[in-house]
Amino acid sequence: MFRLEIFVDDKKLSYVLWSLTGHILGDPKIHPVANAKKKKNGLAAVSTGKQMDMFEQFLRSQKAGTIVTSPMVREFCEKSGWSGDSCYSIVTRAKEQKWLKRAAGAGKTGPAASKYRITLKEEAKTNG
Repeated sequence: MFRLEIFVDDKKLSYVLWSLTGHILGDPKIHPVANAKKKKNGLAAVSTGKQMDMFEQFLRSQKAGTIVTSPMVREFCEKSGWSGDSCYSIVTRAKEQKWLKRAAGAGKTGPAASKYRITLKEEAKTNG
């Protein structure tokens, strides 16, 4: 007997599971891999894997000045493998670090209160 551990692109997952049907004992354990980017010879980490580092990477992938809402942050948390409820603490810490600022016209309560503008500065590019 052997134990198999493999990484599969999400587009090929159904084919791999179909091809394993009838050849394996038990159910396969499938987990999404967060913070990984496909390279030629395997996988590489996109950031350090810490929650705020990954959120900073997410904000940098958006254009500066883009409006970010709590549902967007909740979706980011769930895709990264954290509880969706942690979105509130992430937004609070991002505001403390001046990565986010309450959007103009955002109300004090309700859905309009959860709109934030990205204020994260671009990293200075150096030659060399």
